[in-house]
Amino acid sequence: ITSFWQKSQTIFTHPLLQLIDSIKIKYLLKLLGIRSDLVSYVIDRSPHKQFKYMPGSHIPVYSEDMLRNDKPDYILILAWNLRDEIMQQLSYVREWGCKFIVAGPSLEVI
Repeated sequence: ITSFWQKSQTIFTHPLLQLIDSIKIKYLLKLLGIRSDLVSYVIDRSPHKQFKYMPGSHIPVYSEDMLRNDKPDYILILAWNLRDEIMQQLSYVREWGCKFIVAGPSLEVI
């Protein structure tokens, strides 16, 4: 985890979009002190979580519409066990050249 965080700080110098799908990931963000200075916002499909903030990190949570509007260069996926499912659901982001960063068990840019 520490290795990923050090690499991400040297590789990526602009804010990233992050996808979160698990309470474990929320804890990981808090543990590492990842806040909105690195992660612009979180996308969650649940309307009950949208337009709120991640506990501890104060990163805003939006619907997938924000993703379509912003067209980010990178999407960070911390829930690596769901990477294939998430990348399939968001395959349309490739149209504008977006890449996926999968954190775990090793850092990959896809």
